[in-house]
Amino acid sequence: AGCSKVWEEEAAGRPSTISPQNLATGDQRIMMLQNHHRAMTGWDIATDNARQEVKVHQRMRRDQQQVYFAWTANFSALFGLAGAACAVVSNELLIAGYMPDLLVVDLFKMANTICSVVCTILIFAGYRYHLLFQRLQLHLTQGLPNEAQTLLVDAKEIFAQPLFWLEAALCLIHLPPFCTFEIGAPQMDNWVMYRVEAIFCVINTFRIYLLGRVFKAWSLRKFKRLHQVASATSTHVGYGFVIKRAFVGTNAAYSCAALWASMLFITAYWYRIAETQGCTLASATHEGCQRPEAKQWSLYGEPILQNSGSSSVNALWLVFVASTTVGYGDMYPVTHIGRVVTVIASLSGVSIASFMTAACSNAIGWSEGQERALLMLRRRRAQIDITSKAQVLIAAYYRRRKFGDAYSSKFRQARREFRQLKEVCHEDLDNGLLNTSQLLNTLLALSRSIESEITSLGAANDKPVMVKGDTEQEVATQQG
Repeated sequence: AGCSKVWEEEAAGRPSTISPQNLATGDQRIMMLQNHHRAMTGWDIATDNARQEVKVHQRMRRDQQQVYFAWTANFSALFGLAGAACAVVSNELLIAGYMPDLLVVDLFKMANTICSVVCTILIFAGYRYHLLFQRLQLHLTQGLPNEAQTLLVDAKEIFAQPLFWLEAALCLIHLPPFCTFEIGAPQMDNWVMYRVEAIFCVINTFRIYLLGRVFKAWSLRKFKRLHQVASATSTHVGYGFVIKRAFVGTNAAYSCAALWASMLFITAYWYRIAETQGCTLASATHEGCQRPEAKQWSLYGEPILQNSGSSSVNALWLVFVASTTVGYGDMYPVTHIGRVVTVIASLSGVSIASFMTAACSNAIGWSEGQERALLMLRRRRAQIDITSKAQVLIAAYYRRRKFGDAYSSKFRQARREFRQLKEVCHEDLDNGLLNTSQLLNTLLALSRSIESEITSLGAANDKPVMVKGDTEQEVATQQG
């Protein structure tokens, strides 16, 4: 760079601004780099160039890393839920009477396989961006000895995360195409058979947890520089912060309603699968379906109807009744898995009901503006009533002096009411309603407004503003 600058200056006829010492230092650096590259092999040069390129491309802002992490979260949820939808469709085709070896069923299984693999890759990329963000945060706040190691995330570090393997298992576990079989076992007084498509369908519905990252990115989309705020306040802006923000305030009712609806539909589908007898399907070939307890179900010796919970409406009704802890008794689970699902629905309903109660109590509470308005109305009403109450007090005082202790109780009551109205009339509107930060912000805004007005007035008059108490020497100093 120094040599090229000297050549440009000589070509333009200008004297060189580069000193001979700096030029010699630059030549020495060039010779050192050339000798270093001569000693390196071709593979070393290619590796070094690749590392430098990766280092340059990964020198990003922390906000950019968060944007990439949000995109990976969105697309991983998209592909994960798409694979779960394919599993649901393949299971519903078997319930509708399709055979498991049909091409359309295998196509949905193949689509589930593709979506599962893509979802796992995106989760791996999301962990990479998350670890890179943490390294950048530590490097910029605490400092690290080697910046190159800060900007590079090894795959071994991602594989060392236990949560990554848990998420990878939830996304990769699925039923591949051209694979089907049946599983049967006695439950209570009956014998129940399930197809493996139904079992893996329930497992794939757990991928709904991927919406948690999407909800986190969506709820924090309007906030910028979260890392700076978190560092200044020593607070971790994570899932706990997002959940508290969602369930506190005016949006708490909507959050509770959305959570309740999601829980109802998911647990209703689980209950539907648990209470469906696989032996009644057209594709049933298990030898256990020939047993008497498989053909006719009974509960405590009384015969009951099979597949009573296989209807979507009936399953949704039972889950709704269980979540509200009512329990009419018109429907009840007859399998162990159905009972487990009912317990989950009941516990979830109780938890969501507690959130809903807290949300309603916050919604009907007074806001700051409403409290100020109420206080102003009370004070105005007290100012109007205090005159009449003073008349009552004076009348009670003279009656007590004239008639004795017969009017003492009325006099004390009138005096107590008069003192209460007097206190209300002298109440401060800002008593406990404005905190210290709001007052400081108001005073700061007023001071800036006054300063700007004084500056504009002095500029318009082309002379300093003379404030009362300033001496002639101070004015001369301002003019200077």
